[in-house]
Amino acid sequence: MSEAKYTPSAGQGEEGVNSPPCISGSLALMLSGSLALSPPIIIPSMAQSNYELVLKQSFEGARTREQSAFLSLGAADSGGGNLELPMFNEKILVNMAEGRIWRLDDAPVSVAWKILTVHYLQASLPVPVQKGWTSYSEIPDVRGYLGVYRKRVIDRLCATAGRERATFVGASQALGGKRVNEKWGDEGFLYRVFPFLPVGIAWYAGDDELPPGASFLYPDNVGSILCAEDMVVLAESVVGRLTEAMNRGNK
Repeated sequence: MSEAKYTPSAGQGEEGVNSPPCISGSLALMLSGSLALSPPIIIPSMAQSNYELVLKQSFEGARTREQSAFLSLGAADSGGGNLELPMFNEKILVNMAEGRIWRLDDAPVSVAWKILTVHYLQASLPVPVQKGWTSYSEIPDVRGYLGVYRKRVIDRLCATAGRERATFVGASQALGGKRVNEKWGDEGFLYRVFPFLPVGIAWYAGDDELPPGASFLYPDNVGSILCAEDMVVLAESVVGRLTEAMNRGNK
């Protein structure tokens, strides 16, 4: 597989953050498959309290950072203690002091995206320059997540927005995805999830014997931005956004 011509420049800011914050392994597995999918899965109140606890702890960690660090990761100061952060083809607002994240159109933001947003804003700085792409299975320390990753990410994508070429292309474009010029499967799209966190999907058409397939591609510097557990949640949340885009297009 050839690499896309896409290389974000390195961020500037403080040093000394050794590794990105992380959703615990057990919580990552609970989050995965529970959020941002259609139809939604009912989350028990006890599990929901766990998610909120993780979000609260994430905000507490993020509040120790200087404002300059958030700006280095692509956020902008919009006044009133709010940060404006690009996410896909829209922008969200983050207020660290109040522990709030919301969209400009007041549409709800799932707890998974809130946690991922705060963890992204705690990425190690400076962000290393991206030199290439990697798949999830090539990332260190993910062996325990490969099974759930396949089931919750690849299989669900291919059963929803990725079941046909037209639905995949339409949902990707609605989410602001850009077609990759170089060959990534039968269709390739690049999504700018956050300013320094692009995610690619290579989609493969099925035939009479094989169903459609797909592979998620991450920048080779992703380990400095999110941990392996967070990446499970990230990938499934991307599938959720594609599914939402597909459903809107079908109305």
